Amino acid sequence: MVCSAVAATGCLADDFDGTTLGSQWAYPAGGDGQCVLSGSGTLICRNANDGAHIRTTDTLSAPLTISGSLDKTDDCSDHYIKVSTQSSDSGAPWGSRSGFVTFVWDCDYRYIYGQTSSVSTYCPTEQSYDIEITVDESTVTFRDTAGACGDLSLTDSIGSSGPLYTYVGADVDYYDGDAVWNSVEICAEPTTPEPSQAPTTAAPSPGPTPRPTLAPTTAVPSPGPTTAAPTTAV
Repeated sequence: MVCSAVAATGCLADDFDGTTLGSQWAYPAGGDGQCVLSGSGTLICRNANDGAHIRTTDTLSAPLTISGSLDKTDDCSDHYIKVSTQSSDSGAPWGSRSGFVTFVWDCDYRYIYGQTSSVSTYCPTEQSYDIEITVDESTVTFRDTAGACGDLSLTDSIGSSGPLYTYVGADVDYYDGDAVWNSVEICAEPTTPEPSQAPTTAAPSPGPTPRPTLAPTTAVPSPGPTTAAPTTAV
């Protein structure tokens, strides 16, 4: 399994190798279907009435760029990506809900369901798609890199709601086979660390001020005895 460390790169990337999901994913996280690793480099989601998905263990803050590779092998494979402030979801991916934005195929149409509104484009071809989703504080977008279907853009403030979980899955029904994800990458804008401050060197404490040494005092010599002048006889 290839997974880059979010803390080091700002991205979580997975090509779904192996048979066990890594610690970067939480499963189950709501939904009523099944998502498993195939052992051949794909994530398979199936048997869902209201969705089957895995969810990132950690949250990332907007702006986000989410890219993925998927195989639309049935008319209603119905792959989706959700971003949300919520850590679990068992709601169907159709419709607008507070705290969720969903990027999803509904059979032959591709939608963004925002928190209060939606937008869609016709996208029926059964083929492999490389998709790209962006989320910032005011707008979300959904496109495929080959331009097979029209680009979607919607005004939505989900990116300003706080750190977001990302869900990867599909709402493929029992009779519609498997919905296949080949890879996914979720990137947040790296945070520029604040420059570390140089250590502060304490100013040296002033030493005691030496008192001047006084020169030794030389005593003034005492005057000797006074000798009276001799008296001269008259």
